[in-house]
Amino acid sequence: MRSMAVGVRRITQRRSGTGALAAFGAMLLLVLGAGTVLEGTPDQVAAAAAAKPAEYSTLPDSIRAGLPQGAVQRLTVTTERLLQGRLLLVDGEHSIPEGVQPPVTYSVLGYVHGRVACRDQQAQLGREALLALEEMFVDARNLGMRTLTLFAGTRSPEQQRLLLCEQTDELSRRMDIEQAAALAKTMVDPPGCAEHQLPWTADIRICRTWNGLPESGRLEDSEEGRWLKEHAWEYGFIQRYPDADPAADQHRPYCFRYVGTVHARLMHETGLDLEGYLALLREKGALTLVDRNGAPVLSAVCAEAGERHTVYEIPREAVLDDASMDNTGWTVLSFTYP
Repeated sequence: MRSMAVGVRRITQRRSGTGALAAFGAMLLLVLGAGTVLEGTPDQVAAAAAAKPAEYSTLPDSIRAGLPQGAVQRLTVTTERLLQGRLLLVDGEHSIPEGVQPPVTYSVLGYVHGRVACRDQQAQLGREALLALEEMFVDARNLGMRTLTLFAGTRSPEQQRLLLCEQTDELSRRMDIEQAAALAKTMVDPPGCAEHQLPWTADIRICRTWNGLPESGRLEDSEEGRWLKEHAWEYGFIQRYPDADPAADQHRPYCFRYVGTVHARLMHETGLDLEGYLALLREKGALTLVDRNGAPVLSAVCAEAGERHTVYEIPREAVLDDASMDNTGWTVLSFTYP
């Protein structure tokens, strides 16, 4: 079995010569390590962060802290590229950072030709999320579950603002406008702070009839909902707010986020939500899933963000999955092993 060491460190960017690097834009620079070994010891970990709560420190048997030791490749990823990654944390405390480009999205009804039941005929999603959603819905249908319905996908800032106004108006019918506006913001994120402005987020509901109201209980109360919670990770989706109460919040309990199969599997194995997973990565520096023989299957590594780019050293045989900012000053790289 290969021993594990945290094999990534942020290499501080020199200010000289950055103009030529910036010209690459979002291009990913890949330089192989030519069979070299890590320059530093396992203790030289650039992703070392402040100590986190104790509950993040215990790992399941299938997860190891660190990366496999051995030959490495050096990977340089621009900040522009990292801002397009799948792990960007966006909520009321973490607004969409400057530099994030408007998402490239596709019509759900037009792109998958009816294989995803969709209540919103104008719904849009990013291509990766849309293809994964299609596969998940088709598999559910093949198992006899035909009630999964996409209720919302990617929204523009204007659409998010309208949703917030509608929620405020509804609440103002039973309370004064100031209270309604404040309460509405706890139920609908304002523009710039909404995950639905990213190309990865989808609201999935259970609908028994095509034009009927969706079920308003917890997902685990229905067979389809239980299947969705238990298997969404296999398609790269996570339930974004697994503990949200439908009685208090009509949107968040049904919000799913596409993070890709590498991150989704690591979150499934550790039992953590997105925030907990990011905290664990900051604590451990890197996580590797191993098979029964101890061989590495996939990894994620965390490093402090550089100003214009971040440099990683990862196992030479690693195959890149995603590179992302987490919107807290750190970056996350995910990869698989052939």
